[in-house]
Amino acid sequence: MSSMAPYYVDLCGFLGAFRHEDGTEFRRLLISNSPEYIAGERVGGRLGAYVDNPNIAEMLARVTGWQQPSPSGTVAATTTKKG
Repeated sequence: MSSMAPYYVDLCGFLGAFRHEDGTEFRRLLISNSPEYIAGERVGGRLGAYVDNPNIAEMLARVTGWQQPSPSGTVAATTTKKG
């Protein structure tokens, strides 16, 4: 399964727990490939190399274009469907 599953999805990442300099913990979904894990994407780079505190709905919105990132880096709702 580990050798086949990455080829059946458009996003395959490694979810890890990390700490900010102030000690607070956050989750990061690493999307770029690494020698330690298999990762990759077929979504045109719309999510970048990683996503902090990933939320599936927000990630889908960014990939499909239904919502656009705000200047603060978070995903903000739009009122019309694109496409």
